[in-house]
Amino acid sequence: MPQPAGTSINLSRLLLAGALAGAVYVAGGVAVGHALFGAEMIENLHRLGVPPPSGADAVRHVALRLLAGLVTTFVYVLALPRLGRGWRTAFAAALATWLAAYPVFLFALVDLGVLAPLTALLAGAWGLVEGFLAALAGARAYRE
Repeated sequence: MPQPAGTSINLSRLLLAGALAGAVYVAGGVAVGHALFGAEMIENLHRLGVPPPSGADAVRHVALRLLAGLVTTFVYVLALPRLGRGWRTAFAAALATWLAAYPVFLFALVDLGVLAPLTALLAGAWGLVEGFLAALAGARAYRE
């Protein structure tokens, strides 16, 4: 039985668009996250007796950001039949992804003493902005 129009997912375009969105997350994490918040995090890790992040940690971090791009784009694609194309749908996808990941992670970093509350608040705000930029990139690249 054929699927109704707009309900099939173009997997190759999803992967391509997700990779592009992931690249935006990686760039945002390096440019802003590490540049602005990295020194505080490293200082606090040292104070807590935790070794600084290794090369393997960096690889995992990049992989997780690429996965975040794929997930954000996937949420965008799932929302298309209901919300249509455009920046509002991209923002909804970014917000859903952000809500699923950021608050728990940031609260944990504050509770563990790795980030100060204000830094976590700023990191969370930036995370929503970078998520929106990533969703816009993924939305632009995805075609059914």
